[in-house]
Amino acid sequence: MEIKRKKIKNNKEKYDLIYKVAVTLISIIVVVLFMIVRNYEKPTGGITVNIKGHVVNEGVYTLEKGSTVSDAVELAGGFTDTADKEYINPAETLSDGEEIYIPAKSRDITDKININTASEKQLDSLPGIGPGTARRIIEYREKHGNFRYIDELMNVKGIGEKTFDEIKGYITLG
Repeated sequence: MEIKRKKIKNNKEKYDLIYKVAVTLISIIVVVLFMIVRNYEKPTGGITVNIKGHVVNEGVYTLEKGSTVSDAVELAGGFTDTADKEYINPAETLSDGEEIYIPAKSRDITDKININTASEKQLDSLPGIGPGTARRIIEYREKHGNFRYIDELMNVKGIGEKTFDEIKGYITLG
């Protein structure tokens, strides 16, 4: 069997052939890349949760699917001394995007905290106030001076009416 090769007569035919080969190769590369990207599977084994309140390190954590509240607390560095461990179910299975709040232990109403002198740990013991908010209260106090009215506490980021109503019976100005 004899293969006949067609002679290319001029430069235009050469460039047309090179163009067709290049377009074909680029098309093949694009199709292969598309197939690779389309078949790429993202890992689906993880869930992301936000843990707040009375844990050592509040924040957003990624855990394995099927993880429990106890696993999230452990990742967040454990409970603070003021955490109410009885309020939560440590065996509860978490779902993606869930927010977990670890509350403070109940306080005796007669044991009020002076928000002008309280330490971060004391502020953290208030219901609805976690370590991050306690730090912001102290930063606000250092920047603006002592609180003149207890409702001035609502100027601190993270303390709205709901939180203020929850803590106003536990705080004093001096």
